[in-house]
Amino acid sequence: QRLAVRICQALNLHCCTEASAGAENGLPRSPSGDADSPAYGSLPNEPTGDTPQATRPITVPVPGLKKFIVALSIAYCLLMTGRVLWLTAKIFFVAGYAISGNLESYKLGADRLKTWIKTYIHDLHIESLKYEKLLDEIVAVVENIGTVVTENVMY
Repeated sequence: QRLAVRICQALNLHCCTEASAGAENGLPRSPSGDADSPAYGSLPNEPTGDTPQATRPITVPVPGLKKFIVALSIAYCLLMTGRVLWLTAKIFFVAGYAISGNLESYKLGADRLKTWIKTYIHDLHIESLKYEKLLDEIVAVVENIGTVVTENVMY
């Protein structure tokens, strides 16, 4: 809001600003705490705001401009969120097309990775672990997810 006030003042758009009687958002300005310290934004020899005549006028945007600033902020957030989601979806679509176009190579890579994991687990000397069935189930779940995504999203 301060930026909007500064812009309106620089462009001499006095119709977009109004003077408030020392209250911003309905809350009066008050001193920072103890009576010896000056209020925030005032000099030490100025009144601290304890008396009604000590309130200074504050330039604030008109309510319509405040609502416009909020609407503009919401629109900007929605646009940025949409852009991030679009880029993420685009990456998934391109990756899905690349995978579905070269499916045999990915299956060979999955088998090679499965062999590496089996070798690593075997080298740990854990005889009681039934890892072959677990790895087969994990590969089957990943293949099912890939099939569902490819069939439902890509085509």
